[in-house]
Formats: sequence, C-alpha cells, structure tokens
Amino acid sequence: MVTTSGSAGFENISGSVDSLEGDSLLGWAAIDAGSHHPPLIVEAFLDKKLIGTAVADQFRGDLPGKVAFRLQLDQLPSAPEFLAGNVVVKARLPDGEPAALPLNDILLEGVQQDYVLNSVLGFDKERYSRLLGEIFSRRPATDPFSERVPNVDGEEMSPCLMPVGHRSPGNLAVVGRQGHIFLLDGTNHLMSQYLAAESDPQIESLANEWVTCLTKRNKILKEKGIAFRQIIIPEKSTVLSDLYPINIDGPTAQFSLIEKKLARLKDGDFYIPVRKHLSKHEDRARIYSTVDTHFSPLGCYLTHKLIMASLGVTVGSVPFNRRVVGMGDVGSRFPAAHLCSVDYYPDLSHLEGDVVDPDRIELVESSRQIGMRIVYANPGAPVQKKVVAFANSFFELGLEANRISWWMSRWFSEFHFIWSPEIDFDYVEKVNPDIVIGQTIERFLVRSPRS
Repeated sequence: MVTTSGSAGFENISGSVDSLEGDSLLGWAAIDAGSHHPPLIVEAFLDKKLIGTAVADQFRGDLPGKVAFRLQLDQLPSAPEFLAGNVVVKARLPDGEPAALPLNDILLEGVQQDYVLNSVLGFDKERYSRLLGEIFSRRPATDPFSERVPNVDGEEMSPCLMPVGHRSPGNLAVVGRQGHIFLLDGTNHLMSQYLAAESDPQIESLANEWVTCLTKRNKILKEKGIAFRQIIIPEKSTVLSDLYPINIDGPTAQFSLIEKKLARLKDGDFYIPVRKHLSKHEDRARIYSTVDTHFSPLGCYLTHKLIMASLGVTVGSVPFNRRVVGMGDVGSRFPAAHLCSVDYYPDLSHLEGDVVDPDRIELVESSRQIGMRIVYANPGAPVQKKVVAFANSFFELGLEANRISWWMSRWFSEFHFIWSPEIDFDYVEKVNPDIVIGQTIERFLVRSPRS
C-alpha cells in the first residue's frame, strides 16, 4: 500500500496493484478522507508510455466502498519488464497529481514463476515433463512430472540451486542454507511470533493458560493411575536457525516462556523438553527433511527415544540405510523448481531386541484431519503397555518412519493415535491406557487447548 499527498484538499492516496489476469491489472485505489470525492483515475505506463486507463469505481468484497479497478492493458508487458520495474501504475483525481501504486509482491512472484516455468518448458515441454518425472518421482502421480524416461537411473539426483532468501508465491516458504526450505509465514504468522517479546502481557497470559491446562491434564490422569507425557515439537527454523536465511532469535517468545514456566513446576516431569535435546544434536541438519516442515525419520527416532527414556525404556541405536526420494509440504510451494529431498529410513531387522511390525486394527478417517484415528495392536512389542496419543501431523497415521506413530506402534503392544489438540477424557476412560501423550508444535502455541 502507498500513501501520498494530493491536491484539492484531499490528503492521502492509498492502494496497490494486486494481480494480473490475462491482459488486465486488478487492484484498488482510494483517498483517505472523510469527505466525498470522485473515483480515482488509474493509469498504467510502460517505460513512461501510457498503456492503459481505468477508474477505481468497483466493489471488492474485502474493501469498503467502490475503490477497486480492472485496468485492461493495450500492450502486455513482458515478465522481465515487470520484474525490472519498467511498469508503473499511478492513481490520481481528475484534477490532481498522480501517486504511484506499488505492485504487490505476490503479483511479481507469480510473474517470475510463470516466466521461469514457461521459459524452460518452451524448449520441449513434453521431454522436460518426462525428464522431471524420472528424476524427481519414484512413484506414479497425477501431474505431468510423473512420467518416466527409459534408461535413466532413478536413484540419481541433480542439485537445484536457488538463492538463499528466495520466497515462494504467497510468502509461505523461503529458501535457507544447505538445501533446507523453511516455513516463512502461513496461517499462524510464524515470523510475527519470532518478533514478539516475552514481556508482552498477551504472551504472559497465554503462557499461563498453557501451563494451567497441562498441569490439569497431568493431575486428572495421575488420579486415574495413568502416566502423562506432553511434548511440543520445535519449529524447523528454531532448531536450524543458523540455516535460516535471516537472523532470527528462536525459540518464539511464546514457546520460550511456556518452557520456562514448566521448568519451574514442582511436578513438571510430565513435560519432555524435546527442543533442548534436538538443538544440541551433532547432526541437527538431518533432523528435519530438507523440503518439509516435518521431521525426517531420524528426527522421529530421536523424539521417540526421548519419550521412551522418560518412561524408563532404553531404545538402542538404529541403522538408517534405506534411501528414499520424496517431496515435502514447503518444497512443493516452488512450482517451477519441483523440489525434492533425500532421506534415509531405518532398517529394524538389524536392531537388537524384539521389534516387529504391528497390525492395524482400526482406522477412522476424517476430511478435516482433526478426529482422524488409527489403532495398532502389537502382541510381540517390547513394551507391553497401552498408549493413547492426542497429536497432529508429526505423529499422524504412522504408515512410514517419518511419523512418530510408526515408531510408537512398534514399541508398544497397543497404540492409539487421535488427531486432536485436545485430550478426550471420555475416550481415555473408554480405552483405559497406561500412558497418554499430548503433542503440539511451536507455531500452534498461539492458541491454548480447552482440555
């Protein structure tokens, strides 16, 4: 948004150019003033040549009044002309001085992504799609990149060089160091959480709510003779802050204050300080998948090992020797790059002790994820106890070793995963487990649970 001085008694012009649809620029322009005024005239210039005119007199759902515009261009500038700043859009009153409107970052990033993709595909779209399918995908998919090229070694990967700090469209992800892609913003506004201060009264109040909730969970379960363990998964940018493209001071203020308060509790041994252990690990860069916000199998193993240690169970070393290529939740935000990672999965056949694959005895799916449930039975497990975990995507269904449920279901004779930020005490009463695990992640701490 821009504000600037105008004429005819009006003080400020605000607005922005938000998107490009076909040959039309869409955006809004308004005057910050209480009195009535005619709609603004919006003009687009390419190298100072007028290439389109519109009036900001349309409604848009997220804006008050008739201030939106659709400006059809007589000449569509090229992507390099947009990116070089040669396209300028101005707004003015009929008798006033013009003010330049900024081109939205998302618009420019979309232009850039389309330009890169179309430039590469323009050489030979069909061959490029097949080639990417062979390099980046070991399994069939629903997009054109899934086709495989014969006589190409599917295990071979080629590095994709991207500048550190490059952002995805929509500012959801950002390129860090050593090939790691990080969450940048998202619905929980992660960067704002890093910028907050522990001295903020809202941070203090919310931290107290969390501590009160967790201590109540522990008290209720303890009275039922059930062991309780709570973990908070740290953000990838907290554990790998040295690989983040800019200097950030992790953990977030909310996480830091909650952990400090929990550490001061007399009966706070139910809380497992995962962050402290992972941040000190000698191979931190391998704890998270490079193109995902979630753990790699190594990260899941280390967290599982901490949970088990808190319960008095020792988990031995595990060989990670099965190589798997895959995509991730933040890597997929760069459509022109089609980023992948290489992770190493465990081979439990070489592990000391009796660890066997479990049987799935129940699966309840949900379109909203929350409410999803899976139950495993494992009569030959090394720990003959029943566990219920109220957790999220870091545990999930446990179909592979990059989710913590995969590990838990192999160590306990019965394991229940329920996708929920709350503890369902009715379910606990029904199942009567030996252990209940609660899990959330750092960016979700901006909301305290109800139970």
